[in-house]
Amino acid sequence: MTAAAFAAVFCSLSPAHAVDSEDTVAIPKASTPAASGGESLSIAPSIDAPAQKPNNKNGFNLSQHWQEDDKHYNLACDLGAKFTKSGDRVLSLESGTFLIECEAPITLKTPMSTIYLRANSMVMVRVQEGRERAYVLLETAHISCQHRSMSLRYGEEILVTDHAPFRGELAGEADVGLRQLRVHDLKDNHKLITMEYSLVQAMEREPLLTQIVHSEHNHDKFLRDKLLKAAAVLNMVTSRHGQYAGGY
Repeated sequence: MTAAAFAAVFCSLSPAHAVDSEDTVAIPKASTPAASGGESLSIAPSIDAPAQKPNNKNGFNLSQHWQEDDKHYNLACDLGAKFTKSGDRVLSLESGTFLIECEAPITLKTPMSTIYLRANSMVMVRVQEGRERAYVLLETAHISCQHRSMSLRYGEEILVTDHAPFRGELAGEADVGLRQLRVHDLKDNHKLITMEYSLVQAMEREPLLTQIVHSEHNHDKFLRDKLLKAAAVLNMVTSRHGQYAGGY
């Protein structure tokens, strides 16, 4: 199947239709681009999420912080999340949504994959039964799953499933716009999908990121500025990759 043909199939998928392909897909369907041909970098004014305290009504806990060898690590997660510190600079993420920022390298272990973060990286990881996804927000991450190993930079994400994923699983809970999908077959019918995502839409729609965007805490402001700069860079250097699908 050609990339163009697969793109057409993806855009017409019903929620019950699964994706199974090795093609690289540049999806031509998208949110409205900015006048320059890229994506608008303004944070959506419709978001109503002022700075919030830990354990707020949205169910997120932003108070996790620890230090090893004079290096600082920050973790935000939903209150139902389960994780353990399983070694020096090693976290085992069992279930839930996690936002992790590290001043030094750290390893994240999930039921189906291992994520290695370099210094000053930031990722968001969501672990659910039968599927896992990781957004690289700042710097790069190296991800290993079964016999596959690859590096992802900011603006890219990975989805790992124990089945052929449905369209709704590709889009995710926040329906963040995607493009440049590539699906890899793994053992036991597992799938590994890499793709580019809209960092701007993730900041607008993912609750953990939205809280940072609207926070008045000095460190959150620092992270917000870095994320906006990263989004601006992506807007310039990846504009020829096509528009994002979904994200409505």
